[in-house]
Order: sequence, then structure tokens, then C-alpha cells
Amino acid sequence: MRYAVLIVGLMFSACADPPPKPSGVQERVSGAYQPTGQDRVALYARMTRYWAAIDAGDLEKAYDFHTYDFRERLPFPAWTRQLQKFAEGTPKPVRIHWTKGVHRHHGPELYAIVDWVAGPDGAATKGRLIWRQEDDGVFWVEN
Repeated sequence: MRYAVLIVGLMFSACADPPPKPSGVQERVSGAYQPTGQDRVALYARMTRYWAAIDAGDLEKAYDFHTYDFRERLPFPAWTRQLQKFAEGTPKPVRIHWTKGVHRHHGPELYAIVDWVAGPDGAATKGRLIWRQEDDGVFWVEN
């Protein structure tokens, strides 16, 4: 399984505040808000399940991790065509930028902008996922 390394690298105890970030991941925070251990646990758990669904070929499940607005803009068939552009390999987060922002429909929310690399030595494919945390603490992919 391609994502075994990612899953192992992202798992950590929810008891520590703040928990350790995955090895080699740079973290940056904009503004006064500091992400909590619960924020990190929620993000890393969602990220892990998202990439595991893609790895397992359960694309409908992975697509459901995206916000309603995203799914309105990019229907499932178009999204699956985009996935075909990416190289094989385990995505590995390399940078997380945390920021509080104002969503046009939902008000102030926490965003985690995750830059990742995949493929041999992380050189084949690079990408960015923008995760938005809703009031219930669940992160959803915006892009």
C-alpha cells in the first residue's frame, strides 16, 4: 500500500498538546491563532483517510472529502480525470500553513494549506490541498 508510510508518519497521540508534527514537515502560522493539538489530530486523521481512499481506489469516498462548493464546481468525472495526471507514489506533506480566514458563506474558519510531494524522492508530483475546518471540527478539502 502506497500510503502506509504516510499513515504511520501521521499517527500520533491525541493526548499531547500540541502533538508532534510528521517528520520533515515545515509548519507556519499566520495571525494570532495557534492550532491546537485537536486541530492537528483532526487534520492529520482526515488527510490520512483521504489519501488512503484514493490509494484503495475508492474514489467516490475520497471525493466526498471535498466541500459541497468544490463538488458543485468540479463534478466527479472531471475530478477523477485530474487524479490521472498525478504520478504514482506516496504523497508526503512537506509544508502546512495554518491560518484563520473568513469564508464567504461560513464566517471565520481555520484553514490548513498543505503542500505535498509524491513519487521518487518527492520529485515527480507536487500539489497543494486547502483544508477548511468547520464548526464541528471536521476538515474538508476546498480545492
